Amino acid sequence: MKLIVSPDGELYSAGNDGLVVRWDKQDKASEQTLTVPHRVTSLEVGQDHKVFVSDALETQVLWQSQHNAIISELAYWERFQWFRAARFAPVNPWLITSSPKTEMIIWQLPEGNPIAQWWAEAQGFGSTVLDMRYTNPATLLTVTSDGVLQDWDIADIVEQSGSH
Repeated sequence: MKLIVSPDGELYSAGNDGLVVRWDKQDKASEQTLTVPHRVTSLEVGQDHKVFVSDALETQVLWQSQHNAIISELAYWERFQWFRAARFAPVNPWLITSSPKTEMIIWQLPEGNPIAQWWAEAQGFGSTVLDMRYTNPATLLTVTSDGVLQDWDIADIVEQSGSH
């Protein structure tokens, strides 16, 4: 379901079976694996072999694949939550996630606590954030299923929320 090349060139995959794999680039054999209980809905790879994995029901972890260790879990009150997309902030120790709809959350790492929340523009009941990318170290670009593109100044959102 997901295939990602990390910033340092490592290859990762994740699937409906909950299996996340870091692959050896030379012989295409699995080097490290992580299994979550449900299908993987979001996979993001950052610096230093840090991998964010969200499954379709209740598991949202930060996995350090080189040491094959869970280093953090996201903390929230809702019983079941999952994320469609995620991006590590290029400068700050933050993870930005999108819900199955249009809710966006910034998480402080490595603690995994939410520090800011907002919603992308929805033009219909079924609107969802499909993807997000940084256009520069301060600006996140999102696209919704309605075809709405929006730029977000992530540091400004955190400042307005009163969290640092």
